[in-house]
Amino acid sequence: MRRAVALSLIALILGIGLGLYGAEAERELVIWQLPQAGSRPAGVAWTKNTVYATLYGADTLAALDLRTGRVDEIPVGDGPYGIVVEDGYVYVTLSLEDRLAVFRPTTETLHKIALPTPGGRPDRLIAALWSPNAAHLGIAEPRAGRIARFQMAESEIPAGGSVEPTTSRIPLTASTIYARSVSVQPQTVLVYPLGAGPTSETFVETVRGPFTEWQLARGGSLEDLSFEASGRFWIARRDATLLRLDPMTGAAEVYALPLKAQATLVDAAGYGGGIVFFDAQRGALGELDLHTGNVTLWPLPGARDVVALAFDAEDRIWFADRDADVVGSLDRDANTFTLYDLPAGSGPVALTPGLDGLDLWFAAQDGNYIGKLGR
Repeated sequence: MRRAVALSLIALILGIGLGLYGAEAERELVIWQLPQAGSRPAGVAWTKNTVYATLYGADTLAALDLRTGRVDEIPVGDGPYGIVVEDGYVYVTLSLEDRLAVFRPTTETLHKIALPTPGGRPDRLIAALWSPNAAHLGIAEPRAGRIARFQMAESEIPAGGSVEPTTSRIPLTASTIYARSVSVQPQTVLVYPLGAGPTSETFVETVRGPFTEWQLARGGSLEDLSFEASGRFWIARRDATLLRLDPMTGAAEVYALPLKAQATLVDAAGYGGGIVFFDAQRGALGELDLHTGNVTLWPLPGARDVVALAFDAEDRIWFADRDADVVGSLDRDANTFTLYDLPAGSGPVALTPGLDGLDLWFAAQDGNYIGKLGR
């Protein structure tokens, strides 16, 4: 009888172990080391066979052919940062030129469009509404305290001039990377009293050509933006609020966060309807429930400089901590962080799910490489 109980306990322990050390306990870390030192990749995007990265330190766009290992470095302008790939077009923010660059891989041509506000330092670039043969993008301009929307039919984008890429081949290195699993106790705060809702704030709208810009009427910083399916923008502004901007009216709902919160990142792309943010004051990932007004905070162990958020196909929230050299995810149902320690000096700064929605691509700014965490 005791032997049977012991065997049952062993089976149970093994079962728990498989749950903890299954698909998420280890991943394949694939690294493509960039050929030019000091490239400082800042953003990453992909198509089926090609991964693109903006190389801030080299003023180029890298196009990595996954089939051959060939990388083309295309000169695009000063300070390439954010990147979106849609319908065969590659869109890049040039943060030091205050321009949006449009690259056509099929013709190897480049066109630049100046943003209305000089000195805005456009960085984050996101895909907004999707419609065939048209670009709908959101742009963060943190230095100017503005966000912008770019809308233009692809047929109206000028062809631009020819560019000559520099071509080289880079080998990949692959290794197994093991996760640290850390369970935490979340804190849930009811921000709104029963029956109360968000307050409102007004934005000033400026329309110039294909750009519409919004700035808070009373001024203030705008740190990050995300886009929800309804067509509204979510904005983090490094204080204890999140803004939800309706571009049709220029009005914004103001959602309070816990006292002294500093929201520096926001992501509204989850399937459950909650709005996820990073609170730099507490070093915690948070989620705002729009139905209840509750804000839940998960303290992130060892958080130092979280600079990117992304959802995967299983609705887990992923993050990149640049100074800690960590890429990790949060299972909000289990209150558990899964942390992957990258090679020292990597400095991950961007995340995007891969083709299956489960692999994670990232740019290692300090490590000068493009990386993937594969299942």
